[in-house]
Amino acid sequence: MSVRTIALTLKPTDAEKAALERLQGAFNEACNYASEVAWREREFNSVRLHRLVYVDLRARFGLLAQHAVRAIGVVAASYKAERGVPHTFKLTAAVVLDTPRLYRLVGNRARVTTLNGRRNVELHIGGIQRRQLAAAEKLAEADLVRDHEGRWRLLVSAHYADPPTLDTAGVLGVDLGRTDIAVTSDGATFSGAYLSRPSATGTRAIGRAGNGKPRKEHVARAVGCAPRRHVCRGGNIVFKPT
Repeated sequence: MSVRTIALTLKPTDAEKAALERLQGAFNEACNYASEVAWREREFNSVRLHRLVYVDLRARFGLLAQHAVRAIGVVAASYKAERGVPHTFKLTAAVVLDTPRLYRLVGNRARVTTLNGRRNVELHIGGIQRRQLAAAEKLAEADLVRDHEGRWRLLVSAHYADPPTLDTAGVLGVDLGRTDIAVTSDGATFSGAYLSRPSATGTRAIGRAGNGKPRKEHVARAVGCAPRRHVCRGGNIVFKPT
């Protein structure tokens, strides 16, 4: 089973935006409170932390039951990764939603549970996302976020079945190194010596292209060859023309 993230853009009305903003602020304030308690009490286990803060999260921040559970889970997971310093959460950080309690996709709508009920927010997605959703065997939790352009987005974890394995006639081993890029088990050696390098003039041209941000075509023009791509995935592709 493989997991991929599908980014779904939401198109909320003004009232829906206000509800999402309120949820995001309250959720992350609750995470900060739970983090303070966890650090003070040195209690990072999600079950025991739940006993310490669950009632307060609902009373202080108006979270619904499952929102409070997810906030506690976020804090416990963060301290599982790092316990050297107290953790704080930005008020604009992601809101973690599970399905079907906190979000559900129905047709061209995302039903998101906010602090004052469910909101049926319109999806603004294209054919690629629709095909990805249709092919998924299961949709798991999602992150509700606002991107740098202010757009509300739902980042959904989608589970897919693994592709069928193929029968192979043989096995090729590849050893990656520094002196030689790769040496295969059948004796072939890839040193990279045959790859052309840009001249001094070409290097200066690359540096000037696009205000210091050379594009592939600028590089290709400078070295006098077609754009190429170096790939090292599992050692089975060393140099691949585009």
